[in-house]
Amino acid sequence: MNLFLSLRELWVELYPNHSIKLLEEFTKEIKNTRSILEFEPHDTEWYKDVVVYSLYVDLFNNDFKGLIQKLDYLQDLGVSCLWLLPILDSPMKDAGFDIRNYDRIRPDLLGLAESASLNEQQQLFRDFLVEAHKRGLKVIFDIAINHTSDEHPWFIESRKSVNNLYRDYYIWSRDTNLYKDARIIFEGLCESNWEKDGEWYYFHRFFEFQPDLNFKNPDVLIDMTRNFLFWLKQGVDGFRADAIPYLWKEDGTTCENHPTLHTVVKFFRVVLDYVRPHTLLLAEACQKPDEVVKYLEAYNTDKVDDDKILYTDLAEQISAIMGTVITSISTVLVAFAAISLVVSSIMIGIITYVSVLERTKEIGILRSL
Repeated sequence: MNLFLSLRELWVELYPNHSIKLLEEFTKEIKNTRSILEFEPHDTEWYKDVVVYSLYVDLFNNDFKGLIQKLDYLQDLGVSCLWLLPILDSPMKDAGFDIRNYDRIRPDLLGLAESASLNEQQQLFRDFLVEAHKRGLKVIFDIAINHTSDEHPWFIESRKSVNNLYRDYYIWSRDTNLYKDARIIFEGLCESNWEKDGEWYYFHRFFEFQPDLNFKNPDVLIDMTRNFLFWLKQGVDGFRADAIPYLWKEDGTTCENHPTLHTVVKFFRVVLDYVRPHTLLLAEACQKPDEVVKYLEAYNTDKVDDDKILYTDLAEQISAIMGTVITSISTVLVAFAAISLVVSSIMIGIITYVSVLERTKEIGILRSL
C-alpha cells in the first residue's frame, strides 16, 4: 500500500481547500508509529470466528486487577474476545460515552493510588493486555468519536474565545437555525441541538454536556486518528466506534448518514491497516435497514491491489450474524410460546380445581342443611 497516495485521495475529497502539507507531515508520523510498533499483524478476518464477551470492568469485578483475576474463568467459558464498554477517562454523565481524555483510562478502573503516575496507569493496562493475550483473548473497547465531554481539554480551550486554536474543533454559531433539519435524538431530555454558552451556541446531537466535534476541521481528523494510534501502541486489538452516522454535518440535511462520513471512516481504516493490518474497526450505525445497507456497500470492494483500500465484506458477516440472531430469537419465541401454553394449562387446571372445590363446598353446605 502506498500510504500517502491512499490518504491523499481521501484528504482531497474531505478538504479540497486545505493544504496537503498537513497530511504529508502526518504521514511521516504514521510511518514512524508502524516502525516502533511491537506487535505482529493480526490474522486475516480473525473477528469472524470469535466469541465476544462484553462487560463494564467495574461492574464485572471492580477494576482491571479484578478483571485479570477473572481471565481464566472467561477463557474456560470459551470467550476469545473481550469487548470493554467505555473505559476511557470520563465524568460518567453518559455511562462513559462522554470522554474527557482519549489517552487515559478512568482512574477508578485501575485500582491505583491517586498519586500514581501516568506511566504507572498505562503500565497496568498494558499488563492486563499481556495477560489477556496470553490466554488467546483479543481486546477491543468503546470509543466515542462524534463528540467529547464538555470537560475535555479541547472544549475547555474552545470556549475561551473565538480566536482560540481549538475553537474550530467544535461547532459554534450565533445562528441556531443552522442544521434545523437534524432531529433531536434525546427528545424530551433535550429541547434543542444547540446549547447557549455566553453569547454563542455550540452544537450537540446527544446530551448538552457532549459537544459535537467538527470533522470539517482537518486537525480534528488527525488528532482523532492519533488517538487510535496511541492505543494501537498499547496493544489494543480493535475499537467499537460510537455514533458513526453523525460524524459529518451539512446544513440543509438531517446530519445523519451523510456520504462524506464514509470518507472519514475510510481514512481511519487506511491508517489502521497500514500500522497494524486487520485491526478491528467496528462502527455503530443504529439506523433503518435501508440506511445500514449503504454502510455495507460503502466498504465492500471486489478487487483490491496495493494502491487500493481493503475492506471486509461486511454484508456476508452481517447476514450470518443476523441469521443466527433471528434463529435464536425464533427459538426463544417458540420456547416462550410453549411455556405460555404450559402456564395456560396450569392456570386452567387451577381454575377448574378451584371451581370444583367451591362447588363441592356448596354441595356440602346444602347437604348439611
